[in-house]
Amino acid sequence: MFQDFPNGVLWLSQEALPAVQTQMSLSEKPLNVILSVVFLFVVICDIKDFFIIWKPLMPALARWKPLVSLEYNMQLSRTRNRLAGLLFLPFCLAADWAGLTPLPLFLLAGVLAVTGLLKWAISRILSHKKVSQDNWNAATNAAFSLFIVLSVISVLSAGIMGAFRVYENVARIVLYAEIGLFYLLSLVREAQILNSNCGPFRTFLYLCALELPPCAALAAAILYLG
Repeated sequence: MFQDFPNGVLWLSQEALPAVQTQMSLSEKPLNVILSVVFLFVVICDIKDFFIIWKPLMPALARWKPLVSLEYNMQLSRTRNRLAGLLFLPFCLAADWAGLTPLPLFLLAGVLAVTGLLKWAISRILSHKKVSQDNWNAATNAAFSLFIVLSVISVLSAGIMGAFRVYENVARIVLYAEIGLFYLLSLVREAQILNSNCGPFRTFLYLCALELPPCAALAAAILYLG
């Protein structure tokens, strides 16, 4: 396509130019900054319990048995649950800042909370006669345990990328990669724990029953509400 001009011919492309990438800044969403500061203060106030739970969580990145040992200790399990709850909104803030989904912040938090509750409900009603109760709890709680590590890494990554004003696409890819790797790790740990009590085929069936409905519900909610 071209158009005549007095001093020559101007060639115009028929395809739209790609959008210019924007740089991510922490100041672009002041609500996120305020909430991040509030929850950072809350986590600092609970820093003692944070270091207590961090010690048994680190070996779980390499082996599955520490996750089972965590379920034997009632105090550590309660500490894990409380810290996972405290870090839930900061994780949602990091996801919202990077624009991982089209959902607004509080709707995203609600959808993720419902997804987690759905998996918890399935784990309570699903028959698991071949798996001991402690191993079953460790398997179904593996994602919640590793979520603490994921939240810390995601929030720190978002803070560093925001401070250095990285491009939006780069920030999104980094957080997607972190979430994907930790979800894959949680699936591996969950399968290893279940496989210690039952065969590979039954483990596969348990994983399908535990993971497919929450993932399908999450994807449907993002597509429908977004």
